[in-house]
Amino acid sequence: MVLILGIIYVFSIVMTGWGKKQVQKCDEQGGCEEEKTFDEEWGSLENSALSLMQILVYDDCFSLIRKTKNQEHILVLVLLCFLVIGAFTVLNMLIGVICEVVSETKR
Repeated sequence: MVLILGIIYVFSIVMTGWGKKQVQKCDEQGGCEEEKTFDEEWGSLENSALSLMQILVYDDCFSLIRKTKNQEHILVLVLLCFLVIGAFTVLNMLIGVICEVVSETKR
């Protein structure tokens, strides 16, 4: 669990930095309609972590990714990398627990 929380924390920092840049860019251009969306999803570390947890558990994750794609294409790759890394981390933890249970049952 510490590993997955560390992964979420690192990606949250990246996405929060990007979200703040987008909000500043919208402010400089006279305001954007997407500003509220960025602030809700990527505006703070807590919001970014919550959005990444939503992506990790596949709760309407591709709507978040599509909204991000409309603004910055490279961050779609970042989010897909997060999705793959997070999914494999959770999968490996689950396999580890199953192997531990099987080895204890065998004894």
